[in-house]
Amino acid sequence: MLETLYKTKDPETVPAEEAEYYELILDQAEHSAQYFVREMHGWWSEEQKRPINNLKTLSPEEGYPTWDEAHKRYLEQRLHRAGEGFVHSFSPHFYGERKYEYKLVDPSD
Repeated sequence: MLETLYKTKDPETVPAEEAEYYELILDQAEHSAQYFVREMHGWWSEEQKRPINNLKTLSPEEGYPTWDEAHKRYLEQRLHRAGEGFVHSFSPHFYGERKYEYKLVDPSD
């Protein structure tokens, strides 16, 4: 599970300093039944077509024994960031014409 949260709905059309993001990741460790929630923070540079200062901001060494527990933590982190104004969610869309799925996150959920 992967999504990137922005304060702007159009991160590809604004200068990098306005394209700050948090990327949330929920994945399973290889050869393990542990699930991990991670977060990266940075700015998107459309000019360079890459992230700038992409740093880990959440990466606990211990995981969660079930997907449900990890997913709960993932949603908590998403709501925390939405409360800070990062309400525009973009998730990769691997099939079809669009590059990503868009969702407006309600910080009161």
